[in-house]
Amino acid sequence: MPKTLQRIMRVGKFNVRVRKRETGNNKFTYELRYRKNGFVIEACGKTKELAKANFLEKARAAQPKYKTYSGDSLNYFPKTFTAFSQYYFERFREKKVTPQTYKIDLQRFKKYIAPHFAEMDFSSITPSYCQNLFDKEELREKGRTREELFGLLSVIFKAAIAHGLMTKNPLALILKTKHRRVHGKALTNEEIARMIQSLRGSKIELPCMLMLYTGARPNELETARIDGKFIVMKNSKRKTHEIEYKKIPILNALRPYLPESGIIPALPSPNYLTLHFPKVVPNHKLYDLRTTFNTKCEEAGVANTARMKFMGHSLGTLRDTYTDLSDEYLLREADKLNGSGIFCPISAPKTERTK
Repeated sequence: MPKTLQRIMRVGKFNVRVRKRETGNNKFTYELRYRKNGFVIEACGKTKELAKANFLEKARAAQPKYKTYSGDSLNYFPKTFTAFSQYYFERFREKKVTPQTYKIDLQRFKKYIAPHFAEMDFSSITPSYCQNLFDKEELREKGRTREELFGLLSVIFKAAIAHGLMTKNPLALILKTKHRRVHGKALTNEEIARMIQSLRGSKIELPCMLMLYTGARPNELETARIDGKFIVMKNSKRKTHEIEYKKIPILNALRPYLPESGIIPALPSPNYLTLHFPKVVPNHKLYDLRTTFNTKCEEAGVANTARMKFMGHSLGTLRDTYTDLSDEYLLREADKLNGSGIFCPISAPKTERTK
């Protein structure tokens, strides 16, 4: 049937083209279409309200698709804020940061930044509008989140400037508040003793013992495996995309907790551990186990080079390149942690697993 009406209508954050078609017997259908910024969204309904509802439902699940050109032709990129930001994430940021950082950055972007700026033109973004984001009630008590959002928004604007979408960074006038980080607090031997008793037989016992006696980061536990006298795991804090493993000697205090099979089973997720650990050890957070291991290394006189290797820290570009520590050296330094009084001397219970 011929088209009887075509105009632009606002539906959510989209300026949608509307077509009204006659279907016969004086009845009509409304067709809504949006094709812009990588989105292709189409919906229809017998009434305008029904067509809007169908469109919004599809829009919630829609993901922009970006068109690129090969050869000598220029790459296409979106021109509005959210679409360009998605393009920046997929084309550039994914190559610059670790997968874990990329995932967290993308979550923050979708939760806080994208809803605020939507599909604004970069030329319309002012310092005042950016300040409104940081002044929101939901962010006032989240200093670290505000700091992370500031950094993320800054790199998006720098990318937009590099693509010629804006000339100045609107964040230049905004005061960047520095979040005061609260450093970890090591557990005392008395607290370690109480923790061991409380964790006995629980789901989080093994991962907590691994963190306490190896200094592992929570997200490194899933890669942990036993290799002779060592626990080997992937180092998650390397900014290069090269895979790097670290090896920590198995301490005497850890051995009773390891399975006889020599295979570490699947462990609870970092989020699960973070949530449940404070219930067992009040006034402490999960990362305090890593702080405790590092502190014990210092107290036992473990050489700084070995301690940094255990913790997964860089020795510096030159030293990383020309340092290859032997297993004998690592075992000798770790043996200092087996000394009486360094770690709580309480051993694991005699269970079927440790007999």
